[in-house]
Formats: sequence, structure tokens, C-alpha cells
Amino acid sequence: MVDITDALIQALVRRGVKTVYGVPGDFVLGLFKRFEDCPEIETVCTAGEEGAAFAADAEARLNGLGVVMITYGVGALKILNAV
Repeated sequence: MVDITDALIQALVRRGVKTVYGVPGDFVLGLFKRFEDCPEIETVCTAGEEGAAFAADAEARLNGLGVVMITYGVGALKILNAV
């Protein structure tokens, strides 16, 4: 049986995602751990949510798709500057 974490990672791999930027936090920590077992996708942890969002934005501008992974609440609010 495939859980939601595996399904999300498989969907990202199918879309051709090579890098995921983010800040490990309470609710995404398990997902970050699962990326360790996925050689197709590299995770880049940044010091803050804004840096992760701007890095994902740059990735999208260069390669067509950028992914940022943060926790909800203040973390989600902080990435709005890059949107």
C-alpha cells in the first residue's frame, strides 16, 4: 500500500522535479526524511522560508518547475514575498 508521502514523491518524480527547496519543520519533517530514500530528487534546506521560496522561483524560471516545501502558518506566510 502506498501512503500519501510516497504518492507525493512519485508524482514529483513523474513531473521531472530534480530539486526541492525548503525548511524542515514539524509537519514536513517526515517528508524530508523520505526524500533521503529518493535518489532522483535532491533536497536543499535553507535557513529561512523566504530563501527556499526564492530558490524555487529561480528554479522555475530556469527549468520550468520549482518546488518549495514548508510548514503551514508563519512558514507559509513568509513565502508570499517570492510569489
